[in-house]
Amino acid sequence: MDGKDALTGALIGLSRATCGDTKPDERTWRLLREGLLALAGNRTEEELAELTGRVREEKKRLVPRCSECASPCGRNADYDMALLASAPAEVRELKIAILAAARALAAKTGSGGEEEGRFLAKALFALGEEWEGEMLRPVLTEARAGLQAI
Repeated sequence: MDGKDALTGALIGLSRATCGDTKPDERTWRLLREGLLALAGNRTEEELAELTGRVREEKKRLVPRCSECASPCGRNADYDMALLASAPAEVRELKIAILAAARALAAKTGSGGEEEGRFLAKALFALGEEWEGEMLRPVLTEARAGLQAI
């Protein structure tokens, strides 16, 4: 697995950790944004690995007991990007478009605030789900609308 796939999988895992009773904050939202920007940039494998490590540490901060659970459910696990590669063509294309829109939104906004962070987490969360096209299309529509509003 290359560095961008590892980082993407870790970002999806972090997005999952922002759901529920966790307390994501400005640091979480900045890290999601930084990770998405790194996916679009020319980072070395070492830089990607360092950022992936920081994303995983943030996930541990949000859900500290997950890493020591005796019966891991996988809910906050890094996403296996091989699942995306083997997804049906329509689903794969929609997920790739959602990821591209989230990266573009992260590049255009730059505030790193909670509203932006929650949307980026929502988009990344959708990438990690085994949803059909009809559930992914609204996420893509919302991302594109967000880009047009900027």
